[in-house]
Amino acid sequence: MRFETLKWICCPAAGCAGPLAPQTSFPGLSDDAGELTEAVLLCGACGAEYPVVLGVALLECDIGSYLAAFWDDIQACGAEMPGAGISRRMLEYLGVASAFTSRSGPADPGDTDLRWSTSPYLQAHFNPGSLGEDLPPGWWRGAIDGHRRAGTDPYGYLMSAARELSGQSPEGLAIDVGTSVGRGATELAACYEYSLGIDRSFRAILSARRYLLRAPAPLEDYRLESERGRWDVARLPVPRPAENLDFVVASGAALPVGTAKAACVAALNVICAAAEPQALLDDFSRALVSGGVLLVSSPYWSDDDEPVIRNPESLRRVLKPSFDLVAEDEMVPWVLRLATRRWNVYLCHCLVATSH
Repeated sequence: MRFETLKWICCPAAGCAGPLAPQTSFPGLSDDAGELTEAVLLCGACGAEYPVVLGVALLECDIGSYLAAFWDDIQACGAEMPGAGISRRMLEYLGVASAFTSRSGPADPGDTDLRWSTSPYLQAHFNPGSLGEDLPPGWWRGAIDGHRRAGTDPYGYLMSAARELSGQSPEGLAIDVGTSVGRGATELAACYEYSLGIDRSFRAILSARRYLLRAPAPLEDYRLESERGRWDVARLPVPRPAENLDFVVASGAALPVGTAKAACVAALNVICAAAEPQALLDDFSRALVSGGVLLVSSPYWSDDDEPVIRNPESLRRVLKPSFDLVAEDEMVPWVLRLATRRWNVYLCHCLVATSH
């Protein structure tokens, strides 16, 4: 993580919001670029500790539970990067035990590759022009071309609103919740003083940091499945440097920022996937300054049999006590290419609001 990020974040524990700083008893690893690659962050108020692993700060309130759920991914990520890995000292600090590696491994060997697990998102976020390169003419090609044009996906719609509302003198912190591989946080960095992308997926956050921040090891390509079990490598475009951008592991229901500290919160295609969407919205309201900007998109697709937010009307209803609606569009397409003949297409409801 960037040392600069410490100025913007705090302890996520409920009711704390204490300052975080590297623990002096755990010698951290850093580089000349202002990157903290391995450390333990200590809360100056409650004493909670948060590890930084492979440059990713784990700002989870229950670190033990998080490691139990995600340790296989974390370990695999370290093994996949040339010249990088998790030190023995960090392993000893985490108390890594066999309980963290209870799974026998993925059924598909391709799933162990970092580039494969995040590739559909890397393509859709940062190389959308390649989405339909090998498609024949027809209605489907036309649909993809529509998505590829600027402003016709949820990011184009919502980030345009962010640029307009932030004005000529951007100030404050923007938070992209469920950032995946980081496109939303990257575009918000051009609108606000500092931008922080958060996600609970270690793989996604590490991919965002490797591609956009080139740390701890550059990520320059991704893999597309052309046939079952066969992947082709595609190059990523060179990213625009951003000094006011970082990515950390954290929960949208426990944002690692103090009350009324964020100028903007974005949550693209996150609300419908959350087990408790109301908890997310409550914490968004807590974190935003008065008049702060909320950017939301949702395809209202959920594995929950009884989702709390299932359509535009229900989203407007739960937002009404804390937010004023500014703009919306109920049919904005989002396209995700999983393989040559396998796609996900969503029609998203995009909504822009300001906090009371």
